[in-house]
Amino acid sequence: MRRYALSVGFCCVVVLGGCSSSAVAPDAGVPVDAGPGDAGSPVDAGPLTDAGPTADAGPAPDAGPTDAGGNADSGSPVDAGGVGAVMVSPSTIDFGQVPCGTTSTLPSASRTVTLTNGTGAVLHFAAALGRGAASPYTLQLPGSNTIAAGASATVVVIPSAIPAVSMVDPNLYGDQLTLTTDAPNDAPHRVALLETALGALVSFDPPTPIDFGLVPLSATPSARFAVRNDGNAPVSLTAAVSNASIFFLDLTALGAVFAGSPVLVNATFAPATTTYQTAAVSLSAGAGEVLCAPLPQLALSGTGSNRVVFASPAGIDFGAVACGARASAQTVVLQNLGVSPVTFNASLAIGTAFQVSPASGTLTAVGSAGATQTLTVTPLSIPAMANTSADAFGDTLLIADNSPGDPGFAIPLHETAYGAILVSSAAALPFGSVSVGAVAQSTFVVSNLGSAAVPVSVQNADSHFSFAPQDAGVGVQQGIVFTATFQPTGVAAYSDSAQVAVAPGAPLCYPLPAAIAVSGTGAGDSGVAVTPGALDFGLVPCGTSAAAQVIAIVNQTASALSFTATLTQGAAFYGLSAADGGVAPGAAFPLVVTPSAIPATSATNPDLFHGEVTIATDAPGDLPHLVALHETAYGARLIYDVTQVAFPPTAVGTVSNVSFLLINDGNATGNVTFTGFTTPPFTVVPDSAAVFGNTALSATASFAPGAVGTTTVNLSLTTSDALCLPLPQPIPMTGTGQ
Repeated sequence: MRRYALSVGFCCVVVLGGCSSSAVAPDAGVPVDAGPGDAGSPVDAGPLTDAGPTADAGPAPDAGPTDAGGNADSGSPVDAGGVGAVMVSPSTIDFGQVPCGTTSTLPSASRTVTLTNGTGAVLHFAAALGRGAASPYTLQLPGSNTIAAGASATVVVIPSAIPAVSMVDPNLYGDQLTLTTDAPNDAPHRVALLETALGALVSFDPPTPIDFGLVPLSATPSARFAVRNDGNAPVSLTAAVSNASIFFLDLTALGAVFAGSPVLVNATFAPATTTYQTAAVSLSAGAGEVLCAPLPQLALSGTGSNRVVFASPAGIDFGAVACGARASAQTVVLQNLGVSPVTFNASLAIGTAFQVSPASGTLTAVGSAGATQTLTVTPLSIPAMANTSADAFGDTLLIADNSPGDPGFAIPLHETAYGAILVSSAAALPFGSVSVGAVAQSTFVVSNLGSAAVPVSVQNADSHFSFAPQDAGVGVQQGIVFTATFQPTGVAAYSDSAQVAVAPGAPLCYPLPAAIAVSGTGAGDSGVAVTPGALDFGLVPCGTSAAAQVIAIVNQTASALSFTATLTQGAAFYGLSAADGGVAPGAAFPLVVTPSAIPATSATNPDLFHGEVTIATDAPGDLPHLVALHETAYGARLIYDVTQVAFPPTAVGTVSNVSFLLINDGNATGNVTFTGFTTPPFTVVPDSAAVFGNTALSATASFAPGAVGTTTVNLSLTTSDALCLPLPQPIPMTGTGQ
């Protein structure tokens, strides 16, 4: 997670004044710097936690059109202008597509926001980033938050470097700059900040190792795989394979690989001995190519054999299947190359996601019509509510036969549920008392913990409440910030419910979030303003504290007022700089909200550390002001689905495989490495990988004994990423050669 500071610079000589909301000038007595932060990779989501369990608070909504060159929108300013207006320009700054590992080169003039005071009176302002501590920007502010009549101030937006490893979702590094003033009836001014990572994301399809299994010494089977680019820039690639005397590729000069246009390659295994053999397909990129993730490797393996019964293929991938749907059946072919009949039995290791037919039979001698038998593997329907972790509906097809010395076959079956799982960080949005004609706003995050991106809207009935953006795409393991707006037209109580909705036909693997209760009261203008309406401390690594933020209590009346401030929710998670105080006419009081440290071990549920500040004043007609506090623990939570890895007795010169899951039920990516074993006889594929939040990594451990006897090691795990749960203890991995 990255943290960012706020600093400012003026266009004129100013008079020092009061303070404002979450970013205050030094004269307010509150540090401008939001605090040190993690400059690492952004949140993924994921499940984008992601606010939610998403790692990322989500891209800011696009507030207006931009040009194609990644420049700021120089069109109409945010405000309509006119005498007495507070003007902010531009409404959008588009940093464009920025190569991973670099920083935008947009000139300073094109990323400067100008706030002009046309009211005829001195005003105070504050600036805040919508994503708070998780924002990919720094704001350079002036030394004072006061703007003289007719003068202007500038806020320079400074982008951080795009991480070298990043997703390339549109506007993943977007945010929203909000400028608020104490000018009467001046609504918040919002500037959309747009930025997208640029580069290639290369992967193999299927990503799992290719095991040719037992292959006759005279055979040369092939397996096809694809090289994919899921990024937004083409990349020129060359492929190579190790152990090239027995493993071959039919294509090595892959050329330019474009997004959506995978390149197909055939790998061939030509065993010369009956020993277990391994190889790896590696990729290299041309000079100057832009990558947003390291290039992967694909493991190959196989064993030459004098056995007489063979099965093909070595594995079946049913792919990603929509929740509530069913994949098509696929087949496995058994062949007897011996001169005697062989009987076989077929079964499933788990048996909850597939059926196999026939379950038994006889293969006649080679050369006869019955020497080949086709087994049909039929998937069951994916439940309407399902786990979308990779290979959560996988299984293993086990085939045994009675030919002498034949160890049988273990054929992996891969299947993953496909759909979105949406969660909202808000169950209720109480706006409290808002002056008639004024506008109050609050933000919340909708995160996607599933495996499919979907367009999301928020629907409601009462026109006094509105939500933006609408039909906004929420990527896998990502989140998006929604802004709720309340504008009362009369002195009355208002209430409504808001429902998160998706486009018709969008794949879902869990019911939509419950309706959000929204409420507010229209009140006469009391002359008291409390800004902002909510503070979002964002995603905070477990064991650390978020930087303090400020609520501005602005007295626009002609008389001094007194106030009280109470934590009506979240008193264990936050502290206030004052429980009461006074505000002189025309002044503002900076109420500092300081979050407590997130525990080192914590759940990462959305907005688990939420709170609420209630501010009441003695100004005539002023109703209590409610300020929502949002904060979510950020980190990976890694758990094995097994307590040991135990291989069956394995003949010397052959290999046994055992699959297991490493589950991450946190909201941050854990880049992990398996250690504690030696190769040979043990291997783990992959031996290192990124486990995204709310997903699981399917790994395969292999045992290829070179001698008779039992070997036991402890399979361990290492990572340097943020954790919200201690790493699991090492688990024993045991194999016996015979």
